[in-house]
Amino acid sequence: MSTDNPAQYVSEYTKKTLLQFDWQPGDPIPGDLSAVLADIRERTPPSKTPGLFVDIANMSAEDIALLKTTLTRAKVAVEAEKRRQQIDRATAGLSESARQLYAKLAEKDNEKAETQIIDDRKTAAAPAATATESEPAAAAETSEQVVDTVNLKDPLTEPPEPLVATQDTPPPFCPRCSWDLRREFDIEITDLDKEAFIAVTLGNERFKKTFELLGGKYKVRFRGLLAEENTIIHHQMLLDQRDNHFLSDTEWFLRLFEYRLACSIEEVLLDDKLVASIPELETVTDKTQLPNKGDDPKKPATVRLREYALVGVLRSEITRRLVGNQFRLFQRLYETLEAMALEPNFW
Repeated sequence: MSTDNPAQYVSEYTKKTLLQFDWQPGDPIPGDLSAVLADIRERTPPSKTPGLFVDIANMSAEDIALLKTTLTRAKVAVEAEKRRQQIDRATAGLSESARQLYAKLAEKDNEKAETQIIDDRKTAAAPAATATESEPAAAAETSEQVVDTVNLKDPLTEPPEPLVATQDTPPPFCPRCSWDLRREFDIEITDLDKEAFIAVTLGNERFKKTFELLGGKYKVRFRGLLAEENTIIHHQMLLDQRDNHFLSDTEWFLRLFEYRLACSIEEVLLDDKLVASIPELETVTDKTQLPNKGDDPKKPATVRLREYALVGVLRSEITRRLVGNQFRLFQRLYETLEAMALEPNFW
């Protein structure tokens, strides 16, 4: 059975579903889990509990046993693969007969201290062992094979064990929206959000939402990105990287976030009065004059919108942080609606 990479990040949505079936954070995920869950879901009533792909309370005993067995087999397969790799490292360069012998010994001593077999080939040749009348001929051959092994944990020759990240260790932030994944997932989806999401999806329009700051005196309206805009942004990131505009991975992700933020802000209002409006990326040409000082029509539209948003609209550091945090909330809201769209209990 194939399994996913042990270092793969498992979302809270998947964890919540699998924890019902004796799965624990850090356990492997079977490669065929999606297919098994999809089959079970087809014959299982929808759950009334939000955030569950399948609900154990609505499943038959056979399906529960099937899912538990699938998860257990994956765990057993991963442990077996780890033992095989450990044996391969320990017996590298030895004869096939010695490798097979060590594998058998390691399997027996799996829960004990690792077996130590000393290589004395460098000091003296080992005399051939002879079989006694009470031992079969194969036993004599096995005794001769023992001298072909080496000290299994020689600190001078054995490489250190690799550090393996567990599934319970997520990346620090989302590569799409820069959301801090160590924060609680506390996005609340309202019926109005669902209605707006359905309307724009069926109407092939942008999803938009207004966020309020400072007791409603400061408002910022975001719009969802178009697929082509996302492509243009990533193309600009490649050009920036080619021109050495980044000194670290942190700067790379920050620049990506700033491009997405600039292209997603539609308007900013103060006391319900419009103070800034950022045009859509596809409407900015070399004939468009943006209101910020020093706007250069020869620069790419993505770069110009970023400069306008950061210099002309969000000049203050505190304002930029506040609006940036609201943009991350907008992104999380939008992506949550996207994930919930496949749920039969969307409403």
